[in-house]
Amino acid sequence: MAASSGVSDLLALATIRRILLELGHALQPEAPGTLVGPLELWMRVPRAQLDGLSPMQVLAGTGGEERVRACIAELVQVVSTTTDDPPHGSDSRDGKDRSSP
Repeated sequence: MAASSGVSDLLALATIRRILLELGHALQPEAPGTLVGPLELWMRVPRAQLDGLSPMQVLAGTGGEERVRACIAELVQVVSTTTDDPPHGSDSRDGKDRSSP
């Protein structure tokens, strides 16, 4: 039974990695500072966005890939908005230069 669990883990890991790539997430999921965190741990932890289930549990159900994709898309969006620094002297809301009075 452990072998089938290992295969399930690998399939879930491959699916999540594929979703990240399809969403344009250029960083490695294990990179420090990302909200996804270590991918193998992340896919086993229950998430509020998935009704308290882990991504692995959700992937096993009908429509699971779409639900996990939405959860990952939300995390990737949060990461990209928190790591984007506006240009010096600009207002991040509209990009206008605010450096001169």
